[in-house]
Amino acid sequence: MYKSFHIKNFKRFSDLKISGLERINLITGKNNVGKTALLEAIFLHSGRYNASLANRIYTFRGISLTIEFSKWAASPWDSMFHKFDTSKIIEFKGKHNEREIVVTLKVLKNPEELAEVQNLIQKSPDINKTLSLFTDDFKTLQLEFKENSEKTKKEKKITGKNHIIFTPEGLL
Repeated sequence: MYKSFHIKNFKRFSDLKISGLERINLITGKNNVGKTALLEAIFLHSGRYNASLANRIYTFRGISLTIEFSKWAASPWDSMFHKFDTSKIIEFKGKHNEREIVVTLKVLKNPEELAEVQNLIQKSPDINKTLSLFTDDFKTLQLEFKENSEKTKKEKKITGKNHIIFTPEGLL
């Protein structure tokens, strides 16, 4: 059960903090104020181990993703970022009972970050071909999560990174 939830740079929210959450919470508001975006943020946060959920929020709204592969083409995730600014990082922070979970989403463009992902791909036994993420033919989204638990006096941390990579052939 969430006790609090914090959203940064997601859709219409540049910085939204919600505290005092209980077992049942009522979300109300006029049209186009962010009720669904709030639920999508919670959905992405709760599915922190599955980066492909970022694509599913479009499906829920009945939107099909169209992806262009060129230097100036937008990434398929641009509309998830506040004011379409993919230079910033989306952050969801939720407090559950004795845990704090932070999830970040970012479009990878930096050569060092792309090199790290490329190394992971090349080490994967599931992918047979050699790829270069340094071309305009790839769109890469990184989901990173950190969990801190204080159930005992020792603090336990769980971290991980997942990636979605679109190629002209499809999802990698």
